Amino acid sequence: MSVAGGIEKSVERAVDETFEAMQICVSAPRSFKPNTYSEQQINCFNRFYKEAGMKFLVQHAIYLLNLGAQKKSPLADKSIESVIGYMRQGHEIGSVGSIVHTGSRFGGEGTKRAVAAIQEILDETPVDQNFIIENAASPARIGYDVTDFARLYDGVKTRERLKVCIDTQHIFAAGLDLSNPDLVDSWIEEFDSKVGCDQIICL
Repeated sequence: MSVAGGIEKSVERAVDETFEAMQICVSAPRSFKPNTYSEQQINCFNRFYKEAGMKFLVQHAIYLLNLGAQKKSPLADKSIESVIGYMRQGHEIGSVGSIVHTGSRFGGEGTKRAVAAIQEILDETPVDQNFIIENAASPARIGYDVTDFARLYDGVKTRERLKVCIDTQHIFAAGLDLSNPDLVDSWIEEFDSKVGCDQIICL
């Protein structure tokens, strides 16, 4: 749902669509510049959301993030700062967490750097907020295969706040033929054994 005109407007749009669950970007998805909302806007959002009987709320972080970038580089620092801001905002509006395109592999080093970045983010954000990893379409990106998810879960200490979002377009683009039940079953079995299907919070 769009937050154009104020974050509280997103609830009105969701109600018009008869939705019971919402995903929002709390700032422009192609900019590091965050939106700022007044206390009144946040209170209006929370009141509208409750009155609408919504059952689920999640944010989607901006598309420019790369938590696999070189440590202490401007891109890495901006990416970490952006996700921290999203998750703190999520706490104020009662979301379950932020969906994140984690970043690039950089030959494997990116995954290690992403683990450290995710841990830093979790250390600096409210405990009711989950870091939700979205699967990637490209083999150059972290989250392309099940092994990537397993490595992130194995590396992050606060793994109870890691969750997963499965994007079916991304998984199809990554090579999984979703029209083949046997292949889908095999992928689900692998994911369940290495990560756990109970970790999937969004589809």
